[in-house]
Amino acid sequence: MFTYRKKLSVVLPAYNESNVINESIDRLISELDLFAEDYEIIIVNDGSVDDTKQKIIDLKNNHPQIRLISYKKNKGKGHAIKRGLLDANGDIVVLMDADLDIHPSQIRDYLIQLLQQHKKDNKIAGAIGSKLDKRSNVVFPLKRRLMSYSYYLLLKTLFRLDTRDTNTGLKVFNGKIIKDIVPQLVIRGYAYDIELLSMIYKKGYRVLSLPVNCEYSRNCKNERIQLKHAFDVFNETLTVFMRNNLKK
Repeated sequence: MFTYRKKLSVVLPAYNESNVINESIDRLISELDLFAEDYEIIIVNDGSVDDTKQKIIDLKNNHPQIRLISYKKNKGKGHAIKRGLLDANGDIVVLMDADLDIHPSQIRDYLIQLLQQHKKDNKIAGAIGSKLDKRSNVVFPLKRRLMSYSYYLLLKTLFRLDTRDTNTGLKVFNGKIIKDIVPQLVIRGYAYDIELLSMIYKKGYRVLSLPVNCEYSRNCKNERIQLKHAFDVFNETLTVFMRNNLKK
């Protein structure tokens, strides 16, 4: 039985997740209790207008390992991730979405593979899920699949990173490496992950791309990423590309 004895941090950005936050945290805690001796769950309430914050407070009262960061105005997923990472104390840091698309049972396998590979090569900084891996089990609407693949083609053209998927909602990182990079992040929206990964690669590190089991949980009325957000992601991605090239 694998046991992780060092500190582990899980960062979850949350925006209007009132319908799923209780179930998500219950699942997460149940899985972490199986292998992690010391962990913290940092939930960043990114200006939710529903009762997400109150539900997190209620959860926190029953689970001392939960930490809450909250602010009134929605500032974007990238900003929420950065806030959570700056407060994280773990030797390993996990990034997950607060919805139920990816079951937290996969964290342990990602952690084991990261630790094993980092021991062989200290330039391995993290392990991230890839929906485009042939071994992945992905149940997603056709529109989301097309958006994901189109974005992959864009990133392949601009950044040439050794990873096929940057925006899957499960990422596990070496805490020391990631904490050195976080203060430099500026992207506030959904394209935070390409900025983060491009910085990791620019510093000479690499990440593992692993298969993921991912089942889309939102109905059409609650679709989080709309067409207007796709344009925002495109503009943010070009911003990252320009910043990277101007600094060369």
